[in-house]
Amino acid sequence: MTDSDARIDDKVERCYRELLGAPRDQPIDMRRRLVEDDGFSSLQLVSLVTTVCDETGLPLTVLTEQDIARMKTANDIVAIIRTALEAGRTA
Repeated sequence: MTDSDARIDDKVERCYRELLGAPRDQPIDMRRRLVEDDGFSSLQLVSLVTTVCDETGLPLTVLTEQDIARMKTANDIVAIIRTALEAGRTA
């Protein structure tokens, strides 16, 4: 995992904890499906993605409908945002 991946990963995990109130000492399985397994509402999922985009400097508007549809797990969010940042996508 690169330093960039770790930073994105940390941001996703922090936002996840804030949205669901997960205790800091409880490990988060980044492979679990956010809606089906962890009970995220669609609003919480949008909030998570929006916050991570803001914190990484990626404009939310550069994500495609397909990008959003593929964001099923926290790992998916990390990978999609990392790829977009590496590609230098801008608004």
